[in-house]
Amino acid sequence: FGLSPQVAAATNVAAVVGMASVGLATFHVAGKVQYKLGFQLLFIVLIGGLSGSLLLISVPETWIRWMMIIGFIGILVLFLLQPNLGLESKQLPRSVRWMGYALFFPIAIYMVIVNAGTVFFSNYVLARFFGLRFIEIAAIRKIISLPSLLLAATVYILKDLIHWPSFVFLFLGFAIGSYLGVRHALKKGDAWVRNLVIVMLMIAILKLLFG
Repeated sequence: FGLSPQVAAATNVAAVVGMASVGLATFHVAGKVQYKLGFQLLFIVLIGGLSGSLLLISVPETWIRWMMIIGFIGILVLFLLQPNLGLESKQLPRSVRWMGYALFFPIAIYMVIVNAGTVFFSNYVLARFFGLRFIEIAAIRKIISLPSLLLAATVYILKDLIHWPSFVFLFLGFAIGSYLGVRHALKKGDAWVRNLVIVMLMIAILKLLFG
């Protein structure tokens, strides 16, 4: 379509709303969404994200790369040492859950400053400190991401940065892909999602080390 980078990026972000909303709706129908926890974490993410934006931290690229490598390897080791983590729902003590809330704040700051790999850190915290299964974690992430996507899309629409023919095509593609992806994950179960996350984590580590 010959779009400018700004319009292309804005159109893509707006279209991703379809992926997040359809994914959330599909998880809702399957009864996998914990709305109370989702909105609690959304509040923490918003506050942490605002804090990260205000800090305006400038971290050297090399430092970020090694922080990610060390963090990813740490998360991978923790997942491998706890083979049942994320495979069954657990009711954990309130003190453990409060630790999870506390850990989500720096994750939110990291999300704003670096972003890459946020999903791996949040997956571990949600499984270890909130006792969630991987399917439930995926549903929670939809609640956390959808409001920010809607806000960004609204801003881009008001600034007339959306190429509507491309948006319709992308929106439908993302929505259909999200529906099929969620249905596939629900069918395969938590163990399949856990293995997929571990494989993605290994690929990310190798890419950072040798890419």
